[in-house]
Amino acid sequence: ILNKAAKELNDRRIQIEREWNAPLQEFKGIVGDTVKMISDGSAKIDAVVKGVESKAKAEKRAAIEELWERKGITLLPLSKLWDDKWLNKTKRLPAIEKEIGEKLLKIEAELDTLAAVDTEDGDVLRAYYLDCLDLQRTLAYSATLKANRQRLQEEQARRQAEAQATREAYVAPTAEPTTTTAQEAPEVAIHEILERTMVVRGTRE
Repeated sequence: ILNKAAKELNDRRIQIEREWNAPLQEFKGIVGDTVKMISDGSAKIDAVVKGVESKAKAEKRAAIEELWERKGITLLPLSKLWDDKWLNKTKRLPAIEKEIGEKLLKIEAELDTLAAVDTEDGDVLRAYYLDCLDLQRTLAYSATLKANRQRLQEEQARRQAEAQATREAYVAPTAEPTTTTAQEAPEVAIHEILERTMVVRGTRE
């Protein structure tokens, strides 16, 4: 009897909780649907905004590329100077044109500096600089080229000296052997060995 009473009491509690929570569950459902509608609407708005922004950036990029072509710059491609900040709404085309001009002037000045510092590897260093647009890095590369060339010259000089010593040893007179007999050994003629070496000097390229 007690168990039956406990079960009935618990069942009644569950029923009352369901009746009590029914309005809350309905409210939660309404809120959930509303939030989903708002999120879906926000996502659609964001997609439209991003589409408009992408279109505006594409049009601005085309305008910058057209400006570059009008200037007829062949020293390097626009991609080497490109700055994504140019596509911002606040960045106007005249300001971008000014920045491009300033960058080009800086490049020309650094190329002049490079030409004055190293005349032996001028073409190589010019191409290297236009690839990295870093004067300090290019000067370090210039020093490396000079050091490598110096080591190569020293190695060539050492090898030439060794080859010359070997050639001299070929024709150097040797001591005659001593004999105990009265008859002298016939004299053997030593023919002089001659060698000519042609050296071609030029850049590695």
